[in-house]
Amino acid sequence: MKYSEFREVMQNKPFFRTNSFSLISKKPKLIQDSLVEWIKKGYVLRLKRGLYTLRAEDRLEKYSKYFFANHICSPSYVSLEAALEYYGFIPEAVRAVTSITTKKTCDFENSYGRFIYKHVKKELFTGFVKEKDSYGNDFLMASREKALLDLLYLKTGEHRRITRDLLEEGYRLQWLGSVDLRKLEELAKLYNTKKMTEAAKVLADYIQEEWK
Repeated sequence: MKYSEFREVMQNKPFFRTNSFSLISKKPKLIQDSLVEWIKKGYVLRLKRGLYTLRAEDRLEKYSKYFFANHICSPSYVSLEAALEYYGFIPEAVRAVTSITTKKTCDFENSYGRFIYKHVKKELFTGFVKEKDSYGNDFLMASREKALLDLLYLKTGEHRRITRDLLEEGYRLQWLGSVDLRKLEELAKLYNTKKMTEAAKVLADYIQEEWK
């Protein structure tokens, strides 16, 4: 199969897997062999082993890094610094997209950047919402409250305790007025640890004093 023929078949798909080649050709091995050359030429981009996408100009639609993050490892939702940047809660631009998953912690790097996945138990895989990227595609993103709690939960191991100074100077949190304190409190209970209860209270007090 020539690349022009392959492009015609795949141009309306955001990504494809190698195990789908048998659905479009009686000789999937030939496509698999050609894939190596198409990647070298930049026609096809490797998202991770077995998962690929056509270069942007050969696809009918465009997709964001957040959209791809949901599918490189699934189930997952975007959270931590990537979500905080999305909501304007931190001043820095974030290169890596960090997501929460029930699968094992893993890390991928491709043409779209670095994609980090942090494992949590199933009980904590909640608190996310459906958003639309700049191209109109749906993706899952932590709510404002869950993004902050995921950050505290996965970062608290680095500190003996969470303090206001750490929130302000260490994490550089800002513009938290849109955070729902009731939702924050309810979600914090899911972690069922004294450290997270205390950390959530410090965060809530900080938000109350500065933005409410």
